[in-house]
Amino acid sequence: MRTNEPVPDDPVLEVSDLSVGFEGFDGYADVVSDVDLSVGRGEVVTIVGETGCGKSVTTKAITGLLEEPPAHVSGTVTYDGTDLFSLSDEERAALNGDGIGMVFQDPMSSLNPVFELGEQLADTVQFGGTSPDGPLSYLRRRYSRSARSEARDRVREILTQVQMPDPDGAMDSYPNELSGGMCQRALIAQALLNEPDLLIADEPGTALDVTIHDKILSLLDDLIEDREMSILMITHNLGVARKLSDRIYIMYGGRIVESGTTAEIFEAPKHPYTQGLLASMPRLSDEPMAGGISGSVPEYEDPPEGCRFHPRCPYADEACRSEQPPAKAFSETASTECVRYALEDPG
Repeated sequence: MRTNEPVPDDPVLEVSDLSVGFEGFDGYADVVSDVDLSVGRGEVVTIVGETGCGKSVTTKAITGLLEEPPAHVSGTVTYDGTDLFSLSDEERAALNGDGIGMVFQDPMSSLNPVFELGEQLADTVQFGGTSPDGPLSYLRRRYSRSARSEARDRVREILTQVQMPDPDGAMDSYPNELSGGMCQRALIAQALLNEPDLLIADEPGTALDVTIHDKILSLLDDLIEDREMSILMITHNLGVARKLSDRIYIMYGGRIVESGTTAEIFEAPKHPYTQGLLASMPRLSDEPMAGGISGSVPEYEDPPEGCRFHPRCPYADEACRSEQPPAKAFSETASTECVRYALEDPG
């Protein structure tokens, strides 16, 4: 478990009042609601929650990957002092390529199947997140022998750093010829090629077997130590969050219901949802699991009134059903949204 760290005074990423909704056939879906979070320089921050809680939508809104419409995004996202929502599409694309790196969720479907891996990653080195100024500019840069050779050398270097087996062979292979673990390493390499200050990793161990999953986590841990970059990670696995994170945000129903340092979340969880997640973690013991969480995440077209967790909460009462509780702070780093604490009645 990582040590307690205070909330940074100069965050590299700061998100305020972020809300995301979608127009659909069944009506308007209010998926993310009033999210506040920050990531300090050199800090590892994780958003934890069940599948369907809005974690990936949050990161896609931060990186500008949601199409408007059908998405409707509001709030403020500031990266290194720059309001990202004020940038043009071209400026945002350039920033995503060089300032913010993204490791997408599914390693087997996030690479283009019709190009060899080396060609895809070399394009990332040469063009980053920007588009060339017309086809002639692209062809000149793409087929410049010296520029392409330098780009491939950079790809080979970064593939070696992420411990890709046989980097030269991997560069000459198509994604379907690589294993899931190799594709995941390739995605991490692609995100690191232009040395971003902030890395966003969405479920970096998805669809991998246990052994490869552990190797990927160890690789991320090594990269954190070596590069001192800022990382915003998305996971539903509290064990992963405990191993890598400085601070954790717990998300439920599109809202941040609890936040704190890793130690605060694991040693003194306040919100019933956090307590349920911890109780659901498997343990190497003959004793039965202490419990879990019944039910499922809410329908976003018609979310529950009041606290969105109240239909599944063992402590819910009328106050939970009638009002959205305000956040209650317990320290500089820890807070929770729960009526019991807002009313100063934790019983």
